[in-house]
Amino acid sequence: MLVTPLNRSQWQRLYQEAMVRDFPASELKSVSMIQQLEERGWYTCLGFFREEEPKNLCGYAFLIQTGPQAVLLDYFAVSPALRGGGIGGELLGLLRQWAQQRAPLFLAEVEDPDFAADQDDLSIRNRRIGFYQRNGFTLTGVKSQVLQDHYCIIAAGRPQGEMVYREMTKLYFDMAGADFFRRHITVFSPDPQNSSESDLN
Repeated sequence: MLVTPLNRSQWQRLYQEAMVRDFPASELKSVSMIQQLEERGWYTCLGFFREEEPKNLCGYAFLIQTGPQAVLLDYFAVSPALRGGGIGGELLGLLRQWAQQRAPLFLAEVEDPDFAADQDDLSIRNRRIGFYQRNGFTLTGVKSQVLQDHYCIIAAGRPQGEMVYREMTKLYFDMAGADFFRRHITVFSPDPQNSSESDLN
C-alpha cells in the first residue's frame, strides 16, 4: 500500500467529493481553515493507494500536529466500495507507523456514545469505538465538547490520561485560537479538579 501526501488541489477535490459525504457537516472544518493549518505546517493530508492501482484511492487521512508530543487523526475514511473487507485496519496500522515516527502520542476523537441520538446512532458509535480498539487504540478517559459535538479521546497504546488531556487541550487551543477555544470547546480531564481553561490561562 502506498501512503502518499496529497497536495492542496488534491485534498480540496477530495474534500468536495468525499469528505462532505463521509462526515457530518458539524464535524467538518472549512477548506479555508484546513488551508491555514496547512500553511502553518500543522496539517498533513494523506491518500492510500494500492501499488498496482496508483490512481484509485483506497482511503484517506487528515492529521494535525502542532507540537512534538502528539499527532491527532482529524479525519479518516475508507473508500465506500472497500468498506467491510478489513482494509480499514490495514490503513490504520500504516497510520500508526506514520504517527509514531513523529510523536509519542497518536490521538483520535470518536463520537461519545453517551450522546447518541437513538439506538441506531448508539450502535454506530459503539462499532466505531470497537474498530479502533481492535486496532490498538484505547479509551483514555478524556472527553471533549466542540460546539454541539461530544467526543471520547482515544490513543494508540496505553498512555496516561493526564498526558492525553494536556496534549488534546493544546491541540484544540492551537487549532481553534484562544477566543473560539474559550467560548466553544471544553476538554474534560479524568481528574475532575482540572479544566481545559485553567491550564491555558
